[in-house]
Amino acid sequence: MSNKEELTLVFLGHSQYGKRGGIRIFESLTEVCKEKGINTIVSTVITNRNSMGISDLDILIKQYAQINNILKKVKGRVIIITSTEMFADILPAILIKLKRRNVKLVAPIYHFVIPKFRQKLDYGALFHVFIQKLEILLVTKFFDGIITENSYVEKVLLNKNPRLKIIKKSPGVNKIFMIDNEKVKKDIDAVFLGALTKFKGVFDLLEVWKDINKDGKFKLVIAGYADYNTVQSVNDYIVHNSIRNVELKPNISEEEKFKLLDRAKLYVLPSYVEGIPITFYEAWSRRAVVVTYYLPTYIDIKDYIIAARLGDLNDLKEKILYALENYDDIVRKVANNAMKYSIEHEFEKVTSEMCEEILKF
Repeated sequence: MSNKEELTLVFLGHSQYGKRGGIRIFESLTEVCKEKGINTIVSTVITNRNSMGISDLDILIKQYAQINNILKKVKGRVIIITSTEMFADILPAILIKLKRRNVKLVAPIYHFVIPKFRQKLDYGALFHVFIQKLEILLVTKFFDGIITENSYVEKVLLNKNPRLKIIKKSPGVNKIFMIDNEKVKKDIDAVFLGALTKFKGVFDLLEVWKDINKDGKFKLVIAGYADYNTVQSVNDYIVHNSIRNVELKPNISEEEKFKLLDRAKLYVLPSYVEGIPITFYEAWSRRAVVVTYYLPTYIDIKDYIIAARLGDLNDLKEKILYALENYDDIVRKVANNAMKYSIEHEFEKVTSEMCEEILKF
């Protein structure tokens, strides 16, 4: 039996609150590798927690025991692909590698946490920066390969460990949602899609929308995933600040999401932490203009976005107003090219290419 025939891929992960882009990539990667006929095992620990850390020892122990039992029956080459760079995923993988040296490890790293919010130090974010630095230290020491979407993360990681193999691929729109929507009326001025949290920028957008829409002539839709208490806090913020013409649509389906993007002129995501969001590709596929804060991870897509300085509310307001007032011109100069770019990064095609790269380890 050849080495290729003896290869087993183990996808190691845990469930998370919401359907983040990284988890969507992980799930698709699992499926496309199965379809290629590769012996594929999925080891997933179910939890409703929305973040995972080294303190979650019950999950860590359960994950290690689960994967260790699985691998007792596996011979030949093994590659473990984790769903995140979090301790809950990488520590069990590292323990397996210390026990079984011929195992190869691959983890995704799409972005780096920053310690600021609205240009001021945020102590909660500072803690997460410290945790992520420890996680990345372990990944760059023990892992063989990294999956990322952008050149910035690639450069930083190779500076830490030049021997790392980097798989730089950026999945975009699923082909089932690639349709010509040019005739759909653009009757929503701006849409926000994402987790309804401050670091995704939902409150930054609402704060500037107060000034942008004093006369109520623009329409904003806030959509994304959140629990009941979070939705209530966003709704209370809208009501308390008398922000006009805002519709709140939490926890929508994929079909509803694309219907919103069909109707949207702008997709606004003033997020503080991103790789290259899949929602950017989805917005581009609908000729929606993307307005966002500029992050270093956007280096490869900078020509397809309207970007404000990170955390600068005045600049964000100006960029949104500029995009609204010059929408037709921006569509001609930016959105049409961005749409072509999104089609080139069809989701399943790119995750299939990822799988091929992993098989080369």
